[in-house]
Amino acid sequence: CPRCGKHFNHSSNLNRHMNVHRGVKSHACGLCGKSFTQKSTLHDHMNLHSGQRPYRCSYCDVRF
Repeated sequence: CPRCGKHFNHSSNLNRHMNVHRGVKSHACGLCGKSFTQKSTLHDHMNLHSGQRPYRCSYCDVRF
């Protein structure tokens, strides 16, 4: 990446990453309208609406 120096194996990954620098937020939540630069961030956001806590701390077993 010419802006932050990150390296990518595929140009498509660099193109997706560049949206972060450009501020492009093309993934919108259908429930509240909040937008995100990456689909994975939208997926994590949707867990807030559903109440799911798919991640577990390996030290204390707390889910988040």
